[in-house]
Amino acid sequence: MSSNLLLLLLSFSGFTLVVGGFLRLRFRKQIGYTSDNESVTVILPFRDEAMFLEPMLQRINSTILQNGDRWMLVDDGSLQIWTPKLPQNVSLIRLETQAEGSKKKALTEAISRTNSSIVCTTDADVLNHAGWIHAMRNGFNSESKMVIGPVLMTSSSNSLVSKVAALESLALLTVTLGSTGINLPLMCSGANLMFRRSAWNQVGGYAKHIDQPSGDDVLLMHDIWRKNRRSINAQISPEALVKTSAPVSWKAFFTQRKRWASKHGHLNHFGKIFLTLIIGCWLISPWFLLIFSWPILVALLVAEFAWISWLTNFYTVQFNWLLWLPFRLFYPLLFLVLPFFPPGKWKPA
Repeated sequence: MSSNLLLLLLSFSGFTLVVGGFLRLRFRKQIGYTSDNESVTVILPFRDEAMFLEPMLQRINSTILQNGDRWMLVDDGSLQIWTPKLPQNVSLIRLETQAEGSKKKALTEAISRTNSSIVCTTDADVLNHAGWIHAMRNGFNSESKMVIGPVLMTSSSNSLVSKVAALESLALLTVTLGSTGINLPLMCSGANLMFRRSAWNQVGGYAKHIDQPSGDDVLLMHDIWRKNRRSINAQISPEALVKTSAPVSWKAFFTQRKRWASKHGHLNHFGKIFLTLIIGCWLISPWFLLIFSWPILVALLVAEFAWISWLTNFYTVQFNWLLWLPFRLFYPLLFLVLPFFPPGKWKPA
């Protein structure tokens, strides 16, 4: 095998696999199955997030529900007591403790109190379309036990770190939905996740990793996937998209990413490990292509630019194209400093 062919394979394999998986979801026909007759409980845990509480209520009021759907807010030991006037289909649970791993305990408490067959988790600081729940519900097919929804970060300031995080979220979205499209799901976000309560019960909920601060999303997804390799689906519809604010400091940026990275030490399936390695080769390939093959580097950057342009148009979000090239070339360097940041916790007391 020639060196150029090897570089071509290492550079394009990861990109081709995840983009192909995404497009497979894009053009795959629904298998004639919907869960419109099943109720959904949306569980939203929060702690000391006063700045999001009023927008959160506005979001709840603007989200379209069908009969039987409801919201369940879980106050996980906030120092400030919140006493809102809630709509009839919204309930509030207050917990007193702020124990390690308590987000999972907060979710467990809420799930134990719902009779809905489908549970949806989200966060206090995200925004969604009015038809979000309906779109996510339509992501189920006859085999689905969990549906992963799209999440994008938006730059709420002119800071470089928030712009970098917004660009990164486009790449992470591609990997998240694309890997799911080839039945090797690597990532998901609890900000936009829907699953059957029966599947949650079948794997024992969060019991296997209850004391780990993070992983209420990814670790649960891996547990469900191990039971049935076709049980994880993704909904790529723009109506299913939720947006969250990007971090505004480098410390918050790296701490968040170290928390994300801590969830992936549990990969123990050859296919997922191999896919992760291929994606890693794709990530760092520009460094080698700068030295060994400029034509392949140009081809890769053009292909990536075209994909990200299409993706931002599909989801109607902004694309900072001036920052894209330096971001793409220097992004792998950011992970060299990850070991110097402590792993994050969910709203530490």
